[in-house]
Amino acid sequence: MNLTITVPTEQAIPIAVYLFTMMVLGILGNGTVLYSSIRYNALKFDKVSVALVRNLAIADLCSSCANFIPFVTFAARKWVFGRWLCNSPVRSISIKLCISVNVMIVILIAVHRLRCVLHPFHSPSTKAANIIIGLIWSVAVIGWGIYDISTYSASEELLFVPEIGYCIKKKLHAIVFVVQVFNAMVTLLILVLNLALLVVALRFSRRRGGDNRHSHHKAILTISLVSGIFIISYCIPCIVIFAVPSTFLPMSLMLSVNTVANPIVYTLTNKRFGRYVRSLLRGVFCIGGEEVIEGRI
Repeated sequence: MNLTITVPTEQAIPIAVYLFTMMVLGILGNGTVLYSSIRYNALKFDKVSVALVRNLAIADLCSSCANFIPFVTFAARKWVFGRWLCNSPVRSISIKLCISVNVMIVILIAVHRLRCVLHPFHSPSTKAANIIIGLIWSVAVIGWGIYDISTYSASEELLFVPEIGYCIKKKLHAIVFVVQVFNAMVTLLILVLNLALLVVALRFSRRRGGDNRHSHHKAILTISLVSGIFIISYCIPCIVIFAVPSTFLPMSLMLSVNTVANPIVYTLTNKRFGRYVRSLLRGVFCIGGEEVIEGRI
């Protein structure tokens, strides 16, 4: 099996730098979301939304760490991790697990906000939300685990994808790709429909008045940006790859954008989290940061 990537050196090095940048930014950004929301309660959302955002950050954090393998492969211009890691069900499960959980959490965040607009006086149960989140992780782990372990074979023929520097099991390549495209199309439909319903529901809610309209507007702005970025960086690339296989490399690189973008969205749309990030940066660069230490965010 030829383990050398076909991308020229003058393209491989910038791609390696890009993947390394996305990996570092994804780890720092999503790590900040998790730490600040747990330590300082820096996310000004309702409790259910905070739980969903934290789990989305966990999935994005894992996806960012997964960029280490293609980064090293492009930097070395060949697969250096050996046959075991290529064929390992653990690696395969972790990659598909992050994608599956990410898709479901984004959908849940959008649906939850629609529910809050339609039923503003009914507070959702945090316990029920945690149970649903736990079920999502459990089903993803068990489902992909059973599938990958049952199809595992140490002598199985492997496929090295030189365009993206990844090594996978050959017979699963087409299956996983079709599943990803189907997920992308269904997710795209659900998110677009949900955003349309959110806009309509918000317009009707204005007639009732109330004190929550401003918070709904801000929450819908956040959801719209998160959903829009997810559509652009995941749904559309998967569909484009299926329609135009020659776009495999640039479209696959777009998948890393989603893991980095969400913390930036929270910084811009959530004042409390934005203050925490600015205070953290001031502390890192020795310009202050006392408000973070004292928890005044």
